[in-house]
Amino acid sequence: MPLPRWVVVEVAQATGSVIAEAEAAGRAALSAAGADSGHPGEGTFLRVRLDRLAASASDAIVAARSGNYGELRRHLRRFETLTSAIWTVEDALSGRRPASGSRSRGPLDQAVRPPDQGSATLPDIVRG
Repeated sequence: MPLPRWVVVEVAQATGSVIAEAEAAGRAALSAAGADSGHPGEGTFLRVRLDRLAASASDAIVAARSGNYGELRRHLRRFETLTSAIWTVEDALSGRRPASGSRSRGPLDQAVRPPDQGSATLPDIVRG
């Protein structure tokens, strides 16, 4: 049974927003780290992770369009995991070290980055 169109739209909008925020936060983290941070590969390292995040979002959108609920859930879980990993990389690049089990609230934290999880909040339809 196909998923309602609004689910496809919601998945596309939510993942797109998270990717845009992660890219903006990545630029800010690289800028904060500065050119002489001692780690010349930081930009490439982050870009590879952002590319993986974008590929995961694309996979979730394809699964939603095809009406494959199980694959959609799997891809969104992967997207959530990769999002959390991106925040960890960006925290390290910007020099922030959140306390164990909590997130510091700094300029890189936005609505898509909850303080308690460090990852995107996915639409309720896929959380069941």
